[in-house]
Amino acid sequence: MNSAGRARGKKLVEELGLVGSSMSLDDAASKLNMALGKDGTGLCIVERIIAEGENIKVYTSETFCSAGEPPNSPRKCTFTMAAVWGAIEQLIGKRFKGVHSECLLRGGTHDVFEFIPFE
Repeated sequence: MNSAGRARGKKLVEELGLVGSSMSLDDAASKLNMALGKDGTGLCIVERIIAEGENIKVYTSETFCSAGEPPNSPRKCTFTMAAVWGAIEQLIGKRFKGVHSECLLRGGTHDVFEFIPFE
């Protein structure tokens, strides 16, 4: 599931012509939201992308993986996170390790996907 999602995210960035782009993280969030959000595939709404040092955090909501799940469900957004992961790697030109660090289903304000660069 991870490799399929990452491949989809990388392909999406290629299709948008954004590989290696020097755009801001705000602009990247807007472009990804247009492609993945309500006006795109409906996979998730990308609300914002921030950098904390070398780590990248992507704040999402309305993730397809969580649709219809009850509160406190153990379900994780595997494909959704992987698609965002692949997109971030293509945009930034680095390899990352991905972690689903905050979850709407378990009381979070967003589904947060955190990407930590490989050393």
